[in-house]
Amino acid sequence: MARGDQSHDRYAQPFAHPQGDGKLEFLVVQDVYQDVETTPYTHVYFPAAVWAEKQGCHTNTERRVNLTRNVLPPYADSKPDLWIFNQMAKRFMDRNVIHFPDDAKAAFNEMRELSKGEGRTLDISGMSYDRIEAARGIHWPYSEAQAAADEAEHGALGAFDMLRR
Repeated sequence: MARGDQSHDRYAQPFAHPQGDGKLEFLVVQDVYQDVETTPYTHVYFPAAVWAEKQGCHTNTERRVNLTRNVLPPYADSKPDLWIFNQMAKRFMDRNVIHFPDDAKAAFNEMRELSKGEGRTLDISGMSYDRIEAARGIHWPYSEAQAAADEAEHGALGAFDMLRR
């Protein structure tokens, strides 16, 4: 049972949003709460885990990459975003195969590798879960060269060293 209003079945409702034209063939909603505005019009609803129930990196408006670790298991049948994305990808095998890493750390490491490049504005190749946690967040860009310079100036990775930078 997901969070929110469970009083009636909303899973098979045809799309007929009052502000829409009613021509949407298939609507998927992924949300923490089932009683959001679009849910009555959805064909499929995925109950999502809240921030305290999942782990991974997020970036705020000041470009600080932070690490959140789950402190609770997901409530009832809710799932972390990455799990939902992976399950959806498995169901679209008739198209180009999409593979998401199985866990948040692996997804972050893949993004980190893809971000490398001279002059790239979003180079996060110098970040790691340990470094982000030790620094209590790192502003991007933060390249491998910047990480090496920090270690040369402040010593090996450690909470005290990263907090001084």
